[in-house]
Amino acid sequence: MKNVFKALSIAAAALFAGCNSDETSAPATPGNDALVKIHAETVVNKDSRANIEVNGTTFSGSWEDGDAMGVLFSVPGSSEFSAEPRRFVFNSNEFAFEGELPAGTGDWQYLAFYPHAALSGKTAAIPFGNLRTQLGNAYNCASDALVAEMLSFSNAERGKTDEGEPIKFRLNRLTSILNLSVKGDGNAGEKVRSVLLTSTNAEQLLSAQSLDFDISNMGAGMVLNADGRSNVIALTFDPATAPAASDLEAYFNVLPGNYDGLTFDVITDAQRMGTVNVTRSEQPFEAGKLYQKEIADMAFAKAAAPSFDWPGEDPDEVHEITVDENNALTYSAAITIDAPAGIAALSVNATSDFLNNMMGITVMDLFNDEGIQSAFGEILFKTLELNCTTQVQYKKSTVFDITTLVPMILEGGAAGTLHTFEIHVTDLAGQETIQSLVFKVPESTPDPDPAEVVYNNDANLWTNTATLTISNAALTTSVLEYQAEGASGWQTAALTANENGTLTATIAPTWTQKQNEADLTIHVIDPETGVFAQKAYKYQLLVNKVKVAEGTFTPANNGGDLIPNAGMESWSTKTMKTMIGGTKTIPYPSAANYESATGDNMFWDSGNNAYSTSLGKTDKLCTKSTYTGMVGSSCAQLAAQNAVIAFAAGNLYTGDFSMDGSVGYAKFGQPYTYTARPAALQLKYAAEIGNIDKTANDPPVTSGIDKARIFVCIVEWSDRHAVQSGTTIDKSTFWDPATTTSLNEGKIIGYGSTYIEQPQTGTMVDLKLPIVLRKDRYASVGQLYAGNLHRDQLPRRLSDRLHHQ
Repeated sequence: MKNVFKALSIAAAALFAGCNSDETSAPATPGNDALVKIHAETVVNKDSRANIEVNGTTFSGSWEDGDAMGVLFSVPGSSEFSAEPRRFVFNSNEFAFEGELPAGTGDWQYLAFYPHAALSGKTAAIPFGNLRTQLGNAYNCASDALVAEMLSFSNAERGKTDEGEPIKFRLNRLTSILNLSVKGDGNAGEKVRSVLLTSTNAEQLLSAQSLDFDISNMGAGMVLNADGRSNVIALTFDPATAPAASDLEAYFNVLPGNYDGLTFDVITDAQRMGTVNVTRSEQPFEAGKLYQKEIADMAFAKAAAPSFDWPGEDPDEVHEITVDENNALTYSAAITIDAPAGIAALSVNATSDFLNNMMGITVMDLFNDEGIQSAFGEILFKTLELNCTTQVQYKKSTVFDITTLVPMILEGGAAGTLHTFEIHVTDLAGQETIQSLVFKVPESTPDPDPAEVVYNNDANLWTNTATLTISNAALTTSVLEYQAEGASGWQTAALTANENGTLTATIAPTWTQKQNEADLTIHVIDPETGVFAQKAYKYQLLVNKVKVAEGTFTPANNGGDLIPNAGMESWSTKTMKTMIGGTKTIPYPSAANYESATGDNMFWDSGNNAYSTSLGKTDKLCTKSTYTGMVGSSCAQLAAQNAVIAFAAGNLYTGDFSMDGSVGYAKFGQPYTYTARPAALQLKYAAEIGNIDKTANDPPVTSGIDKARIFVCIVEWSDRHAVQSGTTIDKSTFWDPATTTSLNEGKIIGYGSTYIEQPQTGTMVDLKLPIVLRKDRYASVGQLYAGNLHRDQLPRRLSDRLHHQ
């Protein structure tokens, strides 16, 4: 098919010069089918633009000998179309397309498309590759996808309309056509060798193995085939018909749509090149339209020959093959090949005893082939991570990367031998550049020392950190993972390089900053990170994602810290009365002389448990008891009592208690030196919880749930903090670790708190109360333990039972 810049009648088709079409074979005559003549014309787009910057000329078409169209049909009595398209070829003497159809009169249906090609169902796949040819300035229609609307007739002979006329298809163009028009006398005498069209955005593709479209629905779903996709098209000319560089018409069929930028490179037989850049960011190309770029006296200059760039390496030096523990090359062998005039050929000659004689590899044609036959079968270039075919063809730049291939030489290459890759690159201007890359097998290849990991026995269970030393491993390829034994996932340690070549792996916890209910900043530790007491740890070293070393370690002094008399076995009601009811004054001791200063059983206290007068008594506030499920253990039973003049809540806390007449002082806190940072308070409890049914002492609430509270604190205090209660109270002494960051005695480092608001009877349940830390204090060393298990000091209904373990 020929295309011209004005509408032409079908009868005039033979008046024009031969069309540059790839369809030349005469039609076959299957069976007893008869010859049929049909007509076709291309639909003229009157709104066609004739300039890429937008102008106005139409682009119509005329047929010529050898043009072949594909036709599907359904015969009378059947709604099914033929399985294969019939080939109809244009005969200029008859001004018609000729092909074969079976006999029949009645209801005929026809589908037609151009150029003729095999179908898959009703999907046509016409050639749309990255290499196209053109005879002189004649348009090549081989990639010009056309499709017609279905024709239907109810009472017709084969190939005829209901009126007895030859059927005529109106073919619609599916692609856009780009025309580069170069005029002028500045380059007279030079012939055009090729024109290279490049989409500057590599994701905006221009070509593929085929253009696929549905012929039954006017080309619906038109797409580039998944194979052979590229952002370049090379248009070549036979020397006998090549146009002059001063008078060029080059045509490219492309998909409609947006293209950020296009580059036309005109390459002459004098190895000179002229370039035109087109930017088109807003208006998309439309189907069926011609877009023309006109250039007068294009400037040409000598085309730069292909060149090589090996970053950080001299390609002319001999490179020793050195690999790491995973047999990976220790340096990159990726070489950039630049060919401003477009790569027209790329091959590699291998000179290597191992590759030639043992592998059977001599020449690799990366331009045409996707793999190479070896002594062990076909090896795909993509397996070797080598660019090939459309990744190379007509590109102005590509990467020749043999980083994966070179280490294979060590599998059979003798020590000290040389292995050469001779790269041949030819561009569209016909210029060839050759570069040899030489690699040497080392004279000796001793096994590298194995990687080692050593625990430095420096776990700090207060900061939850530890370090390990790694030898014979690189920082960039190494990962040290750790986990507590029994954990399901691995954590990653931080690696730093040392001057002596070793690495230090630091295990440290992850902290999350939050705001508590009082809008104060707290820090919560991720218990899966860092190291903790009462746990053993596993580690593994990964190099390039492969495990090369592993081991275990257990922090020293790993027993953790136990709360004195946590099981409540060694105290009784009598003991508690003695502790609480007397006038004995216990000085606030240091952690060092705790036992000698306090004696036995003085870690816990419980308010006015020995209060007894004519106005009432509170001897049942905190008593020793047992509970179902606590085999062999004791528990503290807390109960509220009314002493007529005051209502007392049962409580248990660490510290001391003293009375001054009818006023009591609960003095919170006991000295305690930690060997490890506490993460939580763990205990068992049972509770009888109901609604408030008795009030006194001007309480702030008189109804609701009679809840109990448990809290634990880690503090840095110079003395115990005393809370005044009884017949008179001092609210200024009251404190809540969730809302208070420090008291007169010092800082509150961290705390845990919960309320019991639901009854739990029958069997004691476990409770783990996490400890959160204050801002900027989680690096401190705790000195005091202050725990409080109590009923709120507001009047409450009857008892609940709490066990601290």
